[in-house]
Amino acid sequence: MKPKTNISKNKTALPKAPSIKTSESPTETSVDLKPNESGGPLWRKLLAGSLGFAAFGLIILTVLSAWFSQTLTSTPRFINTLKSLPNSSALQAYASQKLSQQILDNTTTLDLEKQFLTPTQVRNQTPTQAKKLLKPKIEAAISQVISSPSFASLWTRTISSAHSQALAAAKDTSTSASINVQPELNSLVAMLHKTQLGSLVKADTLNSDAGVIKLKPDQLNNLRNAYRAIVDVMRAYMAGAALAIALMVLVANHRRKAIRNLSLATALGMGLIGGALSGLSRATFTNLDPQEQAAVQSAIGLITSGLKHLVLVIAVITLVIAVVANFWPPLGRRWKALRAK
Repeated sequence: MKPKTNISKNKTALPKAPSIKTSESPTETSVDLKPNESGGPLWRKLLAGSLGFAAFGLIILTVLSAWFSQTLTSTPRFINTLKSLPNSSALQAYASQKLSQQILDNTTTLDLEKQFLTPTQVRNQTPTQAKKLLKPKIEAAISQVISSPSFASLWTRTISSAHSQALAAAKDTSTSASINVQPELNSLVAMLHKTQLGSLVKADTLNSDAGVIKLKPDQLNNLRNAYRAIVDVMRAYMAGAALAIALMVLVANHRRKAIRNLSLATALGMGLIGGALSGLSRATFTNLDPQEQAAVQSAIGLITSGLKHLVLVIAVITLVIAVVANFWPPLGRRWKALRAK
């Protein structure tokens, strides 16, 4: 009989091998692809690039044509563009010089001597010497009129009246039209009578047909065709730009990058236009004398100041859009991840 062997019931637990979970398809790797960031066909990339380039050009043309159209087809904007011209010292000097020369060439020296020189100044002076004395005095009298607040107000009324009548004729369908600024010219005559130049104006008021521009049928047709062309071109550029942008976003493999690149290009283009306009107002024209050049530079600067402000505002806006398009999605994902924790 075999003896019984006592076996301890306490068994030592062996460590379990780590369990490894394998995918049913070990060859497939899961990658978290971001929307519209996974690449795509080359033809879509090329087409989106072409559409972006077209959109960039159309945006530039839209901005320029919109400013041009609004300036010419809106009387308030037209006034705001031109009303500051009489306040330019360069334009005042140029106008005084040219008008004084016209007065010297078309008025007898004797009449001018009576008005601007004393008997002592006239004594023993030849006509040529008298004209040299008269010229600065006539220029000063003209400059005093042009620089006065009354003339600035009259200038604003004149361009407002002329533009509103021309705009009404462009929108109308009648076979005849005219532009009448005679009331404003009569106000100018009354203003001149209060200065040293008053004796040069023989009449208190102008003739009945003075200051009235009667448009001929062909001139009227040209005016209306120009008005329609200005408006239609602006609308065509605007529609083309909107369509090109929409198609670019639809076709692009990387929509966010496409918007960012277009915005950056537009901001750069607007900045360059603003710089070009600033340079144009300081450009040197070889065929002009210094006084004429200063007047032209001043006029260009004043007339294009609204356009420069517009393009710089658009440059800032598109730059902000580019920054948002570049950084907003990653920041948005991080914010969602932080909220999930």
